[in-house]
Amino acid sequence: MAESVFVSALAKLDRADAHVEELRGLLLDYMRQPDVVTGTMAGAPRTGHVTFLPVTPMVQVVIGDIAHNLRSALEHVTWQLVLANGGRPKLGAGGTSSRSSPRSRQRLLRSVRTRAPA
Repeated sequence: MAESVFVSALAKLDRADAHVEELRGLLLDYMRQPDVVTGTMAGAPRTGHVTFLPVTPMVQVVIGDIAHNLRSALEHVTWQLVLANGGRPKLGAGGTSSRSSPRSRQRLLRSVRTRAPA
């Protein structure tokens, strides 16, 4: 199987890597805030408490983007493996849409078709 069939999966992995780098920067900025961690850890020479400031919503968004890209890469690989083994991949076979009813998927496809440019 040619590596080129995995181009889309590799692109998703590259995008996830870029998000990891972005997350690293966001977390370093977070850790540089003056009051992120105060006190000492329990069991340390001076026992005390630890206080964490909440992370920004952007940290949460980037973590979601990483998870989404990793999941998408896995779906792209799965699709190609089904094709390579002579199968016919099904739309939404590994995605969240597979949990919806067939009727819901049909309505979604109809609405997409009616809104698609001619």
